[in-house]
Amino acid sequence: MEEGGQLSQQQQQQQQQQQDHQLDQRKRRKIHIAVFDSSFNPPTRAHLAISLTLYPPPTDLSSSSSSSPSNTIPEFPTAAPNETYNEPYTARLLLLSARNVDKTPKPGIDATFVQRIEMMRLQALDMEAVAGRADQSAGNVAVAALNHPTFVGKSDILLRWLRQRFSPASTNADAPPEIRLTFLIGTDTLLRLFIPKYYTPSPLLGPDMPAHLSKLFTLDGSDIVVAHRGTTSAARGEEETFIQSRADCRALVRGGKIRFVVEGEVGEEEREMSSTRVRRAVREGREREARLLMGKRVGDYVFQEGLYAVPP
Repeated sequence: MEEGGQLSQQQQQQQQQQQDHQLDQRKRRKIHIAVFDSSFNPPTRAHLAISLTLYPPPTDLSSSSSSSPSNTIPEFPTAAPNETYNEPYTARLLLLSARNVDKTPKPGIDATFVQRIEMMRLQALDMEAVAGRADQSAGNVAVAALNHPTFVGKSDILLRWLRQRFSPASTNADAPPEIRLTFLIGTDTLLRLFIPKYYTPSPLLGPDMPAHLSKLFTLDGSDIVVAHRGTTSAARGEEETFIQSRADCRALVRGGKIRFVVEGEVGEEEREMSSTRVRRAVREGREREARLLMGKRVGDYVFQEGLYAVPP
């Protein structure tokens, strides 16, 4: 600094460069993808409703009515405190998992992966048909399949592909976009997220469950939005008890890394729907009931292809 408190020309240039860089960072394109991962066997109106939910605000645990929680599990060490990320979704992805931690396809009974991809494509058309929502992302839908059973593996694969796809070398952009993935899941999947047996040691993902979750939520910057499945007070009580009993889960909720779909976005009727109900209704000859559980495009495809009619 020169005499009199004036900045030198070099310092002024450095300050301007820093301001320009900060402005460029703010102007970076933001890509926020809502990833709905499911078996889609077949897609139902519940899948459609969850796929179209908006990005919710963080959940306030202070309003919980549960009694004192167990503190036997250490706090999740890398949960970001006071997460303030509230960018709306810019795109949506229907993701088929070729490998699921709990489900093995039954040949001749379940739809093939090719048939499921086609049904996902038809549901994506249904989503685009209602693309007038506030965030406009319902009109920007893609379909994909991955051969990895855990969310941390899916997050890693998707982010690596997207960052390569949108790298400055590939797009002639000055800077890569900021990419964030939000996985949409049901409450049953949230419970499985914290079961250690599903996390096998990996040099890329980590040696155990805490390392895997640290990569998912902190290194990758991904997060999770949970859609309530049941409609009864008992079902809600089970969800709340689980969250309050796990200090690691509570920390992630407080940090805004686990959020919950806003009440009313998924109707009570849709919350009671499931792919299992569809398959049972088809198998038992109740076509009208089965069609009511699916969108028209998917329903027409199921019956044109003769899916799920073979008894297990």
